[in-house]
Amino acid sequence: MKEADWLADPLMSIGSQFVYKELARSTDPDQHWKGYHFCTRLKLEAADYFCRQLLGMSQAPFTSGLPLLAHRQFKWSLDVFFFELVSAHDMALQEINAIYGMGLEPEKVDWHNIERKKDHMPSDLFSHVSKEWGSEWFRKVRDLRNTGAHHSYIWTSELQGGSGDKPWDYDSHEVQLLRLNTKNQEIESEDISACTEYLKRMVFHINGIWNHMAKEFK
Repeated sequence: MKEADWLADPLMSIGSQFVYKELARSTDPDQHWKGYHFCTRLKLEAADYFCRQLLGMSQAPFTSGLPLLAHRQFKWSLDVFFFELVSAHDMALQEINAIYGMGLEPEKVDWHNIERKKDHMPSDLFSHVSKEWGSEWFRKVRDLRNTGAHHSYIWTSELQGGSGDKPWDYDSHEVQLLRLNTKNQEIESEDISACTEYLKRMVFHINGIWNHMAKEFK
């Protein structure tokens, strides 16, 4: 039975199995566009999974149950969420490289190298990716991912409201994301629920890339 595709992917139809639409022109078979497209989707699905995990775990103090394990699982899920979110964008760039015959080796595919070959891609697609790459939300996502990947771990703070000396003696529990603003070197905070908004924005961004491709190859 057919069901709606939550990613609203115009390059894939949902049925008993995933069926890719045929493109109107051939692409370099060595670039494996279909594989990259599947990976982009897989990364977004992973980000959704870990977003749900970390938001669920943040509802109760990490002192509940097995404290050390609870804290570690939350930290792991937070790191992986941002890893997968940025990786989804990187995979979308691999798609662009393959579809538009830019000729970049996979290890050379990043936004700066794609930007240098912008004449290979439609101007509206370039404008879309360039705008989102330079946006404030994307800069925050990259800062958080780079912190977890290269510097330490993604910083958080916890606030528990209530009284008593038992793990369940709480009325509220909040988790804040802490991020070093690379522009002014100040620490900024936001509620952990911001992860949901980051996920939505990345899905919207990549869906925009796919829609531009779909117009190109109808």
